[in-house]
Amino acid sequence: MRFFSSAGLRRAALGVVIVAAVTGAGCSNAAPGVVAYVGDTEISQKQVDTAVSAVSTTIEEGQQVSTEAVVNAMIQGALAEQIAADKKIALTDPQRDALLKTSTLAP
Repeated sequence: MRFFSSAGLRRAALGVVIVAAVTGAGCSNAAPGVVAYVGDTEISQKQVDTAVSAVSTTIEEGQQVSTEAVVNAMIQGALAEQIAADKKIALTDPQRDALLKTSTLAP
């Protein structure tokens, strides 16, 4: 299995963020309530609110969730899914769980 460099994903995500910002700022095609576009994928404010709420239930009392960090994670996730689909890379739930267990993202 081949993984993408984090630098490459950061550059691609930055490009998506720039496109989303330009699209949202100057294009009448931007739908109300859409936070970002990643290719044909829309990330809505409702999805962000739901994700922030879900993350909030997993952190310690007194800690806060960064909405920007959640949006960035959602953009990077959508981007990774599109890259994987383009390269015909499939990742099953058990494979994803195994990878998470070996990372700092393990629950």
